[in-house]
Amino acid sequence: MKMSNTNNNSADVTVINNTKKIKISSDVSKSLFYFSDLTARFLESEEFVDISGLGKAVSKVITTIDHLSSKNVVNVVKVHTGINSNVELVVRVSKGSGHSEYLKSMEERKSRNPTTNE
Repeated sequence: MKMSNTNNNSADVTVINNTKKIKISSDVSKSLFYFSDLTARFLESEEFVDISGLGKAVSKVITTIDHLSSKNVVNVVKVHTGINSNVELVVRVSKGSGHSEYLKSMEERKSRNPTTNE
């Protein structure tokens, strides 16, 4: 198992066996759009992206996946749960049919409000 950590605009992103894993925390400073946009960007170059959360962040994972799948940005490939000291939810996604359209709308949203870091 090959594992490395990267710091991507304060998001906790891990690469395990060549699959990027976005770790969503219960930190309120990052919005739904932040994690949705990060997932969409990673899917530009990756076949799969794992999105995970522990404990209270599980609901944020579900909300992010629901938002992206309702717009056909992602397809859910696999859902995995685990219990260590906390409950963990890991959802593996691939690019959906609406991915390109979402990227265009994301860029338009960013150009209208360039001061936002989300």
